[in-house]
Amino acid sequence: MAPVLSATAVLTPNGCVYDSGDYAAALDRLDGLLKRSPESALATQARLLSGQCAQQTGDSDRAAVLFQSVVKSKDARLLPDALFGLGCIYRAQGKPDDAARTLDDIIESAWRWHSSHPEGYAD
Repeated sequence: MAPVLSATAVLTPNGCVYDSGDYAAALDRLDGLLKRSPESALATQARLLSGQCAQQTGDSDRAAVLFQSVVKSKDARLLPDALFGLGCIYRAQGKPDDAARTLDDIIESAWRWHSSHPEGYAD
């Protein structure tokens, strides 16, 4: 059984590294977590957060790879955020068609999720 990732990995005595805006430090901590526990139940979530940190530090190529790994995982809870991150990268790279396709994928994934979770709708 793989060790479980812990939210404390991005926490310091002064608070959350990610929330403080120190994306490079958060990315380092998340990288360490993923190296130690690549098959953890929270590994996909850590990859999403790593992608967001990489995007914030300006490493779009690395962010795109991380977002794509989340998309490939097919985790319905994380898919919209990963697709949104990819879409932002495509738009910044001057690829409007890819960005538009990604937006369509977000809408489609949300539709699929809501279709299979009718309790998610408020009356």
